[in-house]
Amino acid sequence: MKNYKSKYLENIRKIKEWMEQNKTTKPPTASAKNAEERKLGQMISNIRQNVIKPFNLLNTDEERAEFLKKHKGAEEIIEIVNWIDTNNVPVKLQQAREIKRWMEERNTKKPPRIKGTEVSQEEKRLGRALDAIRQYMIKPYKSLKNEEERRKFEEKYPEIIEILEIINLIDMKNNVSINLEHARKIKEWMENNNTKIPPSSIAEDETEKRLGQALSRIRKNLIKPLRILRTKEEREEFIKRHPDINEIMEIVEKIDENDPRRKKLELAKKAKDEVRRKNGEAKALQEKVQEELSKREISK
Repeated sequence: MKNYKSKYLENIRKIKEWMEQNKTTKPPTASAKNAEERKLGQMISNIRQNVIKPFNLLNTDEERAEFLKKHKGAEEIIEIVNWIDTNNVPVKLQQAREIKRWMEERNTKKPPRIKGTEVSQEEKRLGRALDAIRQYMIKPYKSLKNEEERRKFEEKYPEIIEILEIINLIDMKNNVSINLEHARKIKEWMENNNTKIPPSSIAEDETEKRLGQALSRIRKNLIKPLRILRTKEEREEFIKRHPDINEIMEIVEKIDENDPRRKKLELAKKAKDEVRRKNGEAKALQEKVQEELSKREISK
């Protein structure tokens, strides 16, 4: 039996005592200038990594009970860390935990969606929160080039470790389809290149070309077939076969909405349709006049 009592339990008690003495809800940080706080901050980082993380990765109550039984002192450690986190939970971490709990309560592998005919307001809120977490926490962290930059990010936002664990768990459970994976990569590519123009399937750059071809396949094999369906039953059956379609549609619609070239094409089409309409009216008027002239000729 592994005994945490002599090391991590003693340390977490010191951390709690330090917070109570300093009358603060904010736990010590490893980047603090004060030597004592810095040491305690390093302790809590180690506890999160070596006790909390392994415990949070467990999926069933049986596994968690076995963990607590096997690791003496772990239960009190977890209780104190939960007490710390309850009093000092950053918004993004709180949202990530809500999303995880929402999925567990519904026994679903699919994360909350933003769009859909049967999507509740709560699911929409959590879906928007998940999108924001990916955009403003996960993406900046993963874009860092080296360990030193990541370490500084973790010191500034210690919640990133648990957030990453939750998001990775969601993505592993989600069994993301190749089309959704491509759609997310296209969105990420456009954001990284700060462009509103989607990747081209005939680009010289291989990455852009590959993503452009993927976007063409998504339009041809998913978007177009869904849009030509006429009945509610047909659409529901299509969505059942392609459960990722809502997020894919949302990404593609956003791309199209912001694409300046598509806007120009739409304006050009409207102008062309207007010219065709006016020409039709002119032709109809000409035929009517011709018909009147013919009647007069016959009546003479």
